[in-house]
Amino acid sequence: MTAAILVAMSDWLFYGHPFGVSAAVFLISLGAGTVISYPVRASAADWTIAAAILAFSVAPLVIQPSLLATAFGIVGAACAATTLHDADLSLLSRLNSAGRLIRDIGWRVAPDLYRAVDDWRRNGPVTWNRGTLLTWIVPLGLGGVFLGLFASANPVIDDGLSSLTPILTYATIPLGRIIGWLTALSLIWPFIVVRRAKPARPETIAGPDNIPVSGAWALLFGKRAVVRSLVLFNLLFAVQTGLDLVYLWGPGTLPSGLTYAAYAHRGAYPLIMTALLAAIFVIATTQPGRETAGSRLVRRLVGLWIAQNVLLVVSSILRLHLYVAAYSLTGLRVAAFIWMALVGAGLVLVLVRMLSNRSNAWLLRANACTVAATLYICCFVNFPSVIATYDVLHCKALAGQGAFLDVYYIESLGPQAIPALDIYMRRGPRNGLVRETRDGLRTDFLTRPDDWRGWTYWDWRLERYIRSNEEDTSSN
Repeated sequence: MTAAILVAMSDWLFYGHPFGVSAAVFLISLGAGTVISYPVRASAADWTIAAAILAFSVAPLVIQPSLLATAFGIVGAACAATTLHDADLSLLSRLNSAGRLIRDIGWRVAPDLYRAVDDWRRNGPVTWNRGTLLTWIVPLGLGGVFLGLFASANPVIDDGLSSLTPILTYATIPLGRIIGWLTALSLIWPFIVVRRAKPARPETIAGPDNIPVSGAWALLFGKRAVVRSLVLFNLLFAVQTGLDLVYLWGPGTLPSGLTYAAYAHRGAYPLIMTALLAAIFVIATTQPGRETAGSRLVRRLVGLWIAQNVLLVVSSILRLHLYVAAYSLTGLRVAAFIWMALVGAGLVLVLVRMLSNRSNAWLLRANACTVAATLYICCFVNFPSVIATYDVLHCKALAGQGAFLDVYYIESLGPQAIPALDIYMRRGPRNGLVRETRDGLRTDFLTRPDDWRGWTYWDWRLERYIRSNEEDTSSN
């Protein structure tokens, strides 16, 4: 009952309203609900300390709500709650209780509700398989995250989900509001179902029905949950991969009003985030020694999923290439290409680690060596010259399509862009801004301090180039 009242209050305070002093009011109400949920035998001094802690913690929320202020408020509410409920314990034990309470925010409601459903199953007419509820939490939860990332990355999927809106309108409660209720419940639950700390062997603390939390955790990330997750994830990724094969690699035509540049820009970065989350999940669930690591079915599903992730990275690179073709190349986009290639290499290494039963330490070393080698090679690449040359050769004036040459960005690349500007002056139409920019860069470069200590190979090559091409550029 207390949880329902607090969830209703959170809905009244936050849904459709700006985030302000309502956060402080909610945390104070949460403190009151914590006291009501369990009988408290605290002394007057403990009550005073708890009230002071709560007041100090919510004060930043009254001044100006922010992420940091909200964190202070939640930590303060947890400390106030444990000050009252663990008043007979030492200060260190109370702090440990507060830390456990904060740790339980977000995930503990699911195991506790599962126990409640299990009790109802035992006493009611409906039969349930033990662990069914918990083993679907990770697949559906993480699957929803992947679906959200795909929707933000792929306009086709986004439009498809949007087409379901008329169906959802038949429900009287908007989906966003339900998500808000679940979020509030996950925050409220650890406060109103407080775990009292035990001075001796605190690691054996169990839930209200004396079932160790480790059992619920094993169900959340056990073999059944991992297999179901991999099956669901492979299906979701197959949809995204199929759409990319149709629209990026095949003859498919994008929906009306959607350009390839917009399709590429919208999808490159969310898809890389998806691949990273996939790699983290695989690493966490296939550690050597775990039951899932030795399962042939799990290994096959992981192999298929990693293959789809690698294809996803390749699609992301192609998307970024389409975007660069439409809007030119920049330093950040070059960095994105390199980053995507590293993510693809990391996925391959994850698969190698699993197939060869190597440790996570080996995986970390292999990825570190890959990153180090890549960065070392980058030290020898003249990126300003590469970027400037690409933008000049693919600008609208020379290629007949693409973006107009951004002369100001080319200027920001420095003197190494001079050869690229010379290409434009030789092949493109007369442009006074290009000529002025080229002469300015040349003057700045040749009038730099002449000191052997500042000698570089790139500067030496550029100076030879300028000296040998003075006559050609002066005639244009």
